[in-house]
Amino acid sequence: LTERLLVDVLGMDRSKVDADACKLEHIISKELEENICTLLGHPKVCTHGSPIMPGECCRTNNSKIERIIFQLSELAYGENGIVAYLQAADHPFMGKLFSLGLVPGVKIKVTQTFPAFVLEFEETQIAVEKIIADNIYVRRIS
Repeated sequence: LTERLLVDVLGMDRSKVDADACKLEHIISKELEENICTLLGHPKVCTHGSPIMPGECCRTNNSKIERIIFQLSELAYGENGIVAYLQAADHPFMGKLFSLGLVPGVKIKVTQTFPAFVLEFEETQIAVEKIIADNIYVRRIS
């Protein structure tokens, strides 16, 4: 979770966060850990693709703070976002998304939500199934 916080929220370089994340994870309280998890939208994998064990907050969906990271599939027609991260890097379609330029930091707009999610980014428009949209995490922007 601390890696995700440092990279996705604070914008730190993914290759330089390991030492800081390791120090942080040993000093934060359980309550702070659950608040970070909620803030990040209950991520399932770290920045290296390793699983993050779900906490009580993930099981109960009980939150004290508002999330800032959402699955693309949670965005409505016309909403905009900035890609925070793509989960399921082992899925063959994720590599295609990367090659098309759908990478962290890219601004996207949802132009359709059914039967597929259609999104525009830079000079590209693509359609993805819900299972793919569920694995693209974004920060909503107005």
